[in-house]
Amino acid sequence: MLEARKIGQILEAVERNFNVDSDAEITLEANPGTIGTNYMKQVRRAGINRISIGVQSFNDEKLKFLGRIHTADQAVDAINHAQASGFDSVSLDLIYALPSETPDEWQADLEKAVDTGANHVSCYILTLEPSTVMGLRVRKGVLSPCEPETVHSMFIQTSVFLTGSGYEHYEISSFAKGQQFRSRHNSSYWNMTPYAGFGPGAHSYDRDSRFWNRSSLGAYIRDINAGILPSSGMERLEPEQKMLETVMLGLRTCQGIDLEEFAAEFDTSFTSKFHDLVLTISGQSMGFIRNGRFCLSLEGMACLDSIVEAFAEKILQPLPRS
Repeated sequence: MLEARKIGQILEAVERNFNVDSDAEITLEANPGTIGTNYMKQVRRAGINRISIGVQSFNDEKLKFLGRIHTADQAVDAINHAQASGFDSVSLDLIYALPSETPDEWQADLEKAVDTGANHVSCYILTLEPSTVMGLRVRKGVLSPCEPETVHSMFIQTSVFLTGSGYEHYEISSFAKGQQFRSRHNSSYWNMTPYAGFGPGAHSYDRDSRFWNRSSLGAYIRDINAGILPSSGMERLEPEQKMLETVMLGLRTCQGIDLEEFAAEFDTSFTSKFHDLVLTISGQSMGFIRNGRFCLSLEGMACLDSIVEAFAEKILQPLPRS
């Protein structure tokens, strides 16, 4: 929806106000059906060097169910437009574990994604939020969510197929054809690197707190024009919360948790604090310590939510009364 010329103006403003690495990753997210070769070439010239396309599926019935405005053919066209416009780094987003979706249907999506030649694929399990139309249909019994056992097997299926097709499973939902094609901006979130967010509703993080802008575009512009920071709120992170987020985000990645960095940050040994938990996870072949890091195995990643919940209970348990 934003003209390529205006994207160029935004990037010029960033260049004027910040030190930008010469090889910085600059990503544009786009949806099929809204972009063509002309537009792709223009944003490439404006400075965008990575394109992330919200394909979601190459199955028209799935797209219709998800309420997407594009078709499977338009998704393929969008990928072709990006590649023809000189983008060396093309990422696709896919969604799976829809109600009634079969492993064979999901396999067809995975095979099509590989056939496109995309060098990064993000595969997300459908989340049925209670407040959404789909969530309401589940509560009414009109829809049945995918069985947990099916979701588990589809997660394993995804990893086995994509790693066998030359992709690196470097984060629970993310696959890249080599380290150079990993998503740098997503990796910075998982590594808890500080970031600045601009625009209505955008969040920022400075290691100690999170703060976010007003979500109303009109209010945001009025504050900016008045020389006021358009802040809407702030959350200061307590040590326990930072520790939990470090564990939760670290376990999402193939690198896991750096034990030395953890000790330096929180003044405690990871293996001592979580001794019993680490033993249990390792004993069930769901995790391991290697090269100074604690990582989850593929089976462990498939059970990430319950593992993080166990860590959360340990981190957030109330202090004993004196």
